[in-house]
Order: sequence, then structure tokens, then C-alpha cells
Amino acid sequence: MLHHEDVVELELLSETVDPVLTLIISTDPRDPSNSNAAWQLRGRRLLEQTHAPEALVRRAATELEARAAPGRTLVLLVDKEGVRRRLALHLQLPEQAHYGVPLLAPVLSVLSERMRYAVLCLDERAVRMHCVFAGEIEEVTDLLPSLDPAAWATVEAVFHGPGRRVRHGEEKGADWVDSSVADHQHRALRALSTLAGYAVERLRCDLIVICGPGERPAEFEAALPDRLRRLVAGTVGARVEETPAELLPRVEAVEAAAEQDRELKLVSRAVERGVVGADETLAALGQGRVYELIAAAGDRTALPRCSSCGLAVPPGTCPACGGEVAETALDELLPSLAQRHRATLTFVHGEAHQELQRLGGLAGLVRWTG
Repeated sequence: MLHHEDVVELELLSETVDPVLTLIISTDPRDPSNSNAAWQLRGRRLLEQTHAPEALVRRAATELEARAAPGRTLVLLVDKEGVRRRLALHLQLPEQAHYGVPLLAPVLSVLSERMRYAVLCLDERAVRMHCVFAGEIEEVTDLLPSLDPAAWATVEAVFHGPGRRVRHGEEKGADWVDSSVADHQHRALRALSTLAGYAVERLRCDLIVICGPGERPAEFEAALPDRLRRLVAGTVGARVEETPAELLPRVEAVEAAAEQDRELKLVSRAVERGVVGADETLAALGQGRVYELIAAAGDRTALPRCSSCGLAVPPGTCPACGGEVAETALDELLPSLAQRHRATLTFVHGEAHQELQRLGGLAGLVRWTG
């Protein structure tokens, strides 16, 4: 799994000025076009089309064919010193190869869209935590011991039940027992909220998903302080002993719903107080006004755009900057443009995709109005 530190490392690598041979190739085993490792042949052809030094092409091709590529997309970076980075992503990216500055804008763009989720699973006997990011799930095993000892003692107490409070032959009424149970469980759940807060801070998580049987997830959500409750993307009915592989599809369903809601709100904000339409949005981007660029995922529309500044101009030479104008697919052009103009890029899907297409395929949130 890519951790926060890995993403920071990629951002630094993207600023390398020494020439690097970059390959982005689909390896998705569910795609029939990848049967019999056909992606290796496609990758070699893309490498050859970059006109990179032959030694680099051979080195990259050897690495490409040396071992299996898990995930859906392989990202390979090779320079004169050897393989700089090999990434197996569980996300789909357009296939491309490039020789020059590292072609990491498409990778960083798609990673910047994804939220990192802290997934807490709990019942009366155990607590487990997972982190979900960019299509991968990883169990976190080193957080529970780091809880404050007094807080964890409170949590452990509820696992053994509150009946131990009745001592020396005392007889307590049903009301007292019910109150004791409720108080004990409340304090235990509040102690567990410490764990959630710690996870959000340490794992750099953006949102929380709570899993467990029956009413336990809802009880835990209600016990969270307001600042954490606002981060809860949803709850999932699940057994604590479920494996990460069993849990991932359910968490991804919550993630998809949360992302769809966020994307619809993003498009609405652009309509209300941003820019919409390809020409107006790219013009505002070139002026440095756009801080968040919103695009329809998978838009392969080929339009005449300057490869340097992104302006919509007739084929030939850009009158604004002198750059080359060519027919370029939007989903390939936008990551590098967004990076160049210091804007984040979000590709929208589903209902948000349909609405954005109706508006012209592009929109943006702006720093100031024109």
C-alpha cells in the first residue's frame, strides 16, 4: 500500500530535472486484452516510441518482463542509474510513455483524488483497524498498544462485563444494573474514540468507516466527539474476524457513495461560483485563477490545445507562448496542465460525470472571479 510518505516521495521525484524514461501500462488481469501478458508487448512498443537512448529502453523492457505485475496499472521509472521506481497501482490510468522529466502528473493526480480511510471494526470482544487507500487495504497492528493505558483498561473492562461491580453479597436492582452497563459501555466507547482520533492523525486518514455487528457501529459513532463524527463516511455491518479481502468490497461501497456525493457538490460549487465549459475553464487555468480543476473521467475528446499553456487555439503554433498546438486527449493533457498551474485535479464519475458533460466536460473552482 502507498503510505503518505510514499506519495511525498513521488512528488519530490516528479521535480527531477535529469531525464527519466517513464512507462504507464495497464496490467489489469480482468481485461481480455491483457491475456498472455500482452501488456508486456504493448509496453515495449510504447517504450520504443519515446526515442529514449537504446540502453534505457532495453533496461526498462527487461524490468517490464522480469516479473509479474500485480494490480491494474504498472508505473515504471528508469534512468541511467537503473530502476528509480516501480509502482503497482490498483487504479486504472491511461497508457503512455515519456522520456524527459518524470511523467508522474497522471499518477499524482489520481492519487490526490483518493481519500484515505481509517476502518475501525469492533464488537464486545475485540477491536481491529485497517487503512484503505487507492484500492488497497492494510491491517494496522501497532496502534492498539499505543492507547493511553488508563483508557485501554476502561475498554478491556467492558469486554469482561460490568457484573463485577456487585460485590460482598450486595443485591442491586435492575435499574442500577442497567445504568451501570450503559455507563460502562459509554466510557468504553469514548475510550475507543481516542483510537479513532489517533488513527486519523498518525495514518493521515481523511475519513472514517466503522464496522461491527448489530448496533455497535452506530453506538460508537454516537460516542465520537464532533470533530471525528464529521469524518464518518458510513458504517458497515461486519464481523470483526473478517479478513481484509472480505472487508474491502464493503468499504469500497461506502467510499463510492461518499465520493459521488463529494463530486456532485464539487460540480454544483463550480456552477455557482466558478467557471464551466472547456474554453472558459482552460483560459482561467492558464491565468492561474483555478485552484481545483474538475474533469469528466475517461474523456478522450481530442481538441486543439497548446501543449505548453493549454489555450484553445487553431492548429500550428500558439500565438500566446509559441508552443506546439496539437490534437490532444483531455484526460492525458489535464494532469500536466493542472500540475503546471498549481491546481488540484478531480475526475468525476456517475451522476457528476453526466452533469459535467452537459456543461461542457470541464469546470473549475477559482481563486478570484475574472
